[in-house]
Amino acid sequence: MRDDWSEWVRGLGWDSDGDGFWVQVGSRRQRVTVVHESGLTLLRSRVARRAVLNRVSDPELRAWQRNRVSELVGFRIDRQGVMVAETPVPSGTGRQEWAFLVFNLARAADRFEHVLSGNDEE
Repeated sequence: MRDDWSEWVRGLGWDSDGDGFWVQVGSRRQRVTVVHESGLTLLRSRVARRAVLNRVSDPELRAWQRNRVSELVGFRIDRQGVMVAETPVPSGTGRQEWAFLVFNLARAADRFEHVLSGNDEE
């Protein structure tokens, strides 16, 4: 799976962009990146930049509340102060399951982005 994702992105007709790609979510798009960390493969999408989070009261609490009801996707604020959504990809994941995980992540990130900012920033 480590290198298959770029081929799968092309096969699904999504626009590739360096280490990531764009997923159509309704009338909006969400950028997803594939990250390899500590032996894990993660799908990651930015939800809100630091400037947006500065206008939100208790963004950490909002992420925690969303995590309580979210399946497959986790939300957190990274070291740069950016809220991201992440989904781990199990080893041996095939193309269809991977595409499901990607779309689920993109949709969840886009929805939370809209809740926090009211815009389509990513």
